[in-house]
Amino acid sequence: KVVIVIHVVVGLPGAGKTTYVKGKGKYNLTYDLDYLAAALSLEDHSDDDIIYDDCVDIYYKARSVANKLLEPTLRLFSELNSDTYIIRCAPSKEEMDLFDKFKDNIDFIFIDTDRDVCMNRRGMSEFDVNPWIARLFITMKEIGSRGYNLKSIKNTIEKW
Repeated sequence: KVVIVIHVVVGLPGAGKTTYVKGKGKYNLTYDLDYLAAALSLEDHSDDDIIYDDCVDIYYKARSVANKLLEPTLRLFSELNSDTYIIRCAPSKEEMDLFDKFKDNIDFIFIDTDRDVCMNRRGMSEFDVNPWIARLFITMKEIGSRGYNLKSIKNTIEKW
């Protein structure tokens, strides 16, 4: 029997992906692009607004470096005998192709949070959130067409 060990958590920015994973226990290994990029750029992650500030060039360079760590992280996580998490808003086609290499060990969890709640949490406008909705729609189609197991978690909490 195949044991799922890598849970890829997806959803809009501000949906509660990181909060969900934190609620699963503090002893789970987690790849969170935002936290890795914040650590690489030495940004204070206690202020979540730094993540979406387009003026912070170093943060986006750090995200690029953190993205390169995804494949080795997947390789290591697939060898562990415990739950691990990958937090991504909406994985790209290339990332989905990468996940396919570890398909027997991966499932997806969608944090389903109302768009307006996400916008309020992150201070985003419709202009900011609509591209994420489009990307997430494509990702959900990819998850289904590739035959992954998908669990949907409805997040109804209005504020953190």
